[in-house]
Amino acid sequence: MSCILGVGTACVDYLYVVPELNAALPRVIAQDHRQEGGGVMATAAVAAARLGAQVSVWTRVGDDPAGRQVLEGLRAEGIDTSTVLVLSGASTQSSAILVHAATGERHIAAFPGQFPEVSPDTLPLATMAHYDCLLVDGRWVAGARAAAQAARQVGVPVVADLDEAPPDVWELATLADYLFVPQYFAASHFGPDRAVFQSPTGLTLFSTPAQQGRDGDV
Repeated sequence: MSCILGVGTACVDYLYVVPELNAALPRVIAQDHRQEGGGVMATAAVAAARLGAQVSVWTRVGDDPAGRQVLEGLRAEGIDTSTVLVLSGASTQSSAILVHAATGERHIAAFPGQFPEVSPDTLPLATMAHYDCLLVDGRWVAGARAAAQAARQVGVPVVADLDEAPPDVWELATLADYLFVPQYFAASHFGPDRAVFQSPTGLTLFSTPAQQGRDGDV
């Protein structure tokens, strides 16, 4: 059984299915609504667990209802949350997502959470050799960077799923063995029309359309 570690975002998503996405409309009536766990890293962690992997996550949540929902959802999927940082007074990350009913295209309003400064030294980096793969996203750059550096030191492959929201996210890209990014990210750093790119240092890049409905991220 593969043993996978995820470091990054775990949040609550509030999804609203709407008949159209039109910024000119001040209000739109949703056809459906649901609330579920989200976050780039957490979503991938759940997928890996459902495929039979043993999964642990290192992330941050607040001691608020959203944080409790995140933890309950991950545990229900069999994911180890014993090293999740539950921070007093913090606000857990969340997103409001409008989903176009016909195409699946999304508009996302992401709240990055409000967290006190946390040193990556609080993470159990010495246990990194126990894992077969590390997955990081770019929403907690300090924690992801520390984990990626520790992984490279012990030969654990690093998979990074990134966009350019944090200003220092490119540093994470340079630590990855496999990099998944939206097309605009790939075009700005590697040139256009590069769906798969093998760098001289061995990094493999997979670029995917970002938030384009049925043709969206994979």
